[in-house]
Amino acid sequence: MAYPLRVRETAFELWLKGLCVERIVAHLRASDPACERLSVGAVEAWTRREAWRKRRDQIHRHAQAQLDEARADFEGKVLGDLVKIRQRLAAYCTTKNAPRSLEGGIDSLVKVIRLERQLRDLDKPKAPPIRIAEAQILVVVDKVFDLLQEEPAVRPILERLRGQMARRIVDGIQRPAPEKGAPDP
Repeated sequence: MAYPLRVRETAFELWLKGLCVERIVAHLRASDPACERLSVGAVEAWTRREAWRKRRDQIHRHAQAQLDEARADFEGKVLGDLVKIRQRLAAYCTTKNAPRSLEGGIDSLVKVIRLERQLRDLDKPKAPPIRIAEAQILVVVDKVFDLLQEEPAVRPILERLRGQMARRIVDGIQRPAPEKGAPDP
């Protein structure tokens, strides 16, 4: 007996949900009077003739492609936001109105660069370091030091700590972010 397309599609949807052929037959017999004589053999024939496995795989591939596209869009937006934040922080650190705690401003900049790097490296097993961001932060550090050296009270302190602070900043960029719960070295 030939069954309407709606019955075969309902059977396919139940199969996609994980029901075995016997349960599909029982469900259709109970819910549709046109299926009271439906047999397990008929549904098994539909699975082969209508290539249910191939259709399922196509549905899964399409869904995966949509997820990949949405993920790439999201990552692109987040990365764009991080780049904007980094640029704003770098610009702010080079002004005379730099944060009272220069170290705090630089630490924030380093954290943003780490987040940016982690996002860029999600799909890469071992990506090379982002040299552009490191170069930008070193330029910012030099500008900050130059601005601060204009202040007579700060100049002697900076001359004494410049090398140590620069090493700490570069180490902060190159060192991976600590895992949650792990003590910061």
